[in-house]
Amino acid sequence: MILGIAFKFPDMIFERFLKTAREFLSNEEIVIFVSNPTGEARDIFKQYNASLVEVDSANYHLQTWRYVLYERYLSEVNPEFVFLTDVRDVVFQGDIFSKLKKLTFDQCFFQEGKLIRDCETNSLWIKEGFGDDLYGKVLDEPIICSGTTFGTLNGIMEYLKIINQVAPKIMSKNLSRPDGIDQGIHNALIRSGAFKNYKIFSNDNGPIITLQYAEHKINNRGFVTNLSGSVPEVAHQIDRMPREMINQIGKLRSFPVIDLIATRNIIEGRDALDFSGLDI
Repeated sequence: MILGIAFKFPDMIFERFLKTAREFLSNEEIVIFVSNPTGEARDIFKQYNASLVEVDSANYHLQTWRYVLYERYLSEVNPEFVFLTDVRDVVFQGDIFSKLKKLTFDQCFFQEGKLIRDCETNSLWIKEGFGDDLYGKVLDEPIICSGTTFGTLNGIMEYLKIINQVAPKIMSKNLSRPDGIDQGIHNALIRSGAFKNYKIFSNDNGPIITLQYAEHKINNRGFVTNLSGSVPEVAHQIDRMPREMINQIGKLRSFPVIDLIATRNIIEGRDALDFSGLDI
């Protein structure tokens, strides 16, 4: 099962995410929590045989609340494996389930291409959430991305229960940057031994490439590759790529990318295109 959440996003995001997922995962159940979906969004979900779960986002911190939604939902279903993933900036490039379900780990985590100490934001999340002592123990470790996590049902439920126990305590602190704090929690828990039977995959040659700090290329089919030329099963943070690469991927794989160009424009300090309700 694939679980994600998408609030205040243009419908083209669902088209891109579901289209690329179904290229490689025809039988996996896909469930996405959506706030105020349009009729077009509902049609896209039907087209790709995916489940849209409508939820109200009012008065919640989305990046931590999603873990509560996931735990509640999974407590009532029984998939063998679960892939928790961001939606807006993810494209599928292969069958990540076939790649990982033969392993014997409860959780699979995925690094980014930078050390915690070299990222001011990730450092801040851990310092403010967990203190300088823990930060001193983990600062030389690579960042682990909280936007993608894979595991067995029991492993993911264990992960969600612990996250949901810790997050309210961290959120009650006077945080200078609460947005994204789930990544600080994610890294602190993993690096401090909260989980026992897990594997952390490198960003250089793992099944997911997270592009914020990754060196990468585009092959002639429009797939993101690592420097060795191999194709990871999932490309994450594709909006962090140069606009020319984003355009190239969209053309070669025939899916919309104009929303990602708008995001890239903001990152580069350019005027963004106008998307009503675009949450970036």
